[in-house]
Amino acid sequence: MTRSTVESLSSAMTESAALIEKLINHCPDHLWTEKAGNWPIWQRLAHCCNSVNFFKLGQSLPLPDGLTLKVADLEVVGTSPLTKDALRDFFKAALTKLKTYLASLNDQDLAKDDPNICIQSHDLKLLSDLFIVYGYFLYHLGGVDALLTSQGYESIFNFNFLSQYKSDNSVPRFMKEHHN
Repeated sequence: MTRSTVESLSSAMTESAALIEKLINHCPDHLWTEKAGNWPIWQRLAHCCNSVNFFKLGQSLPLPDGLTLKVADLEVVGTSPLTKDALRDFFKAALTKLKTYLASLNDQDLAKDDPNICIQSHDLKLLSDLFIVYGYFLYHLGGVDALLTSQGYESIFNFNFLSQYKSDNSVPRFMKEHHN
């Protein structure tokens, strides 16, 4: 069975997931408890990590000590922030869970329903569900990044990596032109 589509999706999802750790490391301590939207940065990042549980991607991942399900699901604002180290550990466990789930799939699975994934519209196929998870995840990362950039910190979303591909035809022309 082929896995080329799964491998492409897996690469994009895990590379983007790595942005959580980058945000944890990039966030100044004095902003760790500041709100990005309606929730503190630490809570929004914990929510991203918990999305592997929320969307039911494989076996349930235990929450770190001090993190309740209501806080992880953004039902209430957390008042006891996780440390960066605790959140890094949770991130690593969540990333392992995501990779394990994606490794269990093949391209044919993407055209099927996965009744275990918690998406409102259950008429979608797994590929569509995973794109929703991916978009949801990036939405929260973007909210944290927006707060940091509004405070004068560099965005974690940058296109500096494109400079090595300027002559590569696989990079869309508008991206090459915009980021020269």
